[in-house]
Amino acid sequence: TGTCETGATVDISGAGISGTPSGVCAAGAYSIAITLTTGDGVKNFSINQTDIAGNSMAATVDGSYTLDTANPSISFNPAATHINEDNYTTYTISGNCSDNGTGNIDIQVGSVTDTVDCSAGTWTSTVDVTSVSDSSDSTVADISVQIMITDLAGNTDNQTATVIKDIIDPAEPTLVSPADGSDLASFTQALSVTCEVGATISVTGDVTGSPVTQACAASPQTVNVVFNG
Repeated sequence: TGTCETGATVDISGAGISGTPSGVCAAGAYSIAITLTTGDGVKNFSINQTDIAGNSMAATVDGSYTLDTANPSISFNPAATHINEDNYTTYTISGNCSDNGTGNIDIQVGSVTDTVDCSAGTWTSTVDVTSVSDSSDSTVADISVQIMITDLAGNTDNQTATVIKDIIDPAEPTLVSPADGSDLASFTQALSVTCEVGATISVTGDVTGSPVTQACAASPQTVNVVFNG
């Protein structure tokens, strides 16, 4: 679209345009649909107009567009970590990106949003996710972490990860058996301990290989230890 002499014929041509589209100037303006040639890159064109008397412009109006149909790319690096009592007020995610730009990356962690730059092929976002509710199950990743990059042409790429948010300390484990203070007939014992499913139990003290660790699969959890002689 543009301005022109009413009644004149406006012609568009050039190596970047398919064919030679034209139109008649009405009320001092023209609007002509064009089709760019195939393949990404710079598309050059020229605009000329010829009035009713047959006079043409002494010089054409030259211009160009850049065709970009390729999607940018974005990724997490490292992978998004779980949200806990140590990082929920300054939760940081980062990664790689293909197209440098100002404010061209959109972040959403649960309901919290952020906009950051892609700079030198990398991006970083730090947000306070206090307002995001804890995961309904502390063993299941259900908090969505979404990232999207948009290039100058409007092409996009996005990635989504899911993480756990759990900022509540686990309950203190309880020794079920053998009972505290019991006399034992063997150095090797299977301790039965109450625990939070998904948490890691750590047994320290006079045990071989201290600390002895065991993931809690179900409560109570069995932890096999060998007491020092």
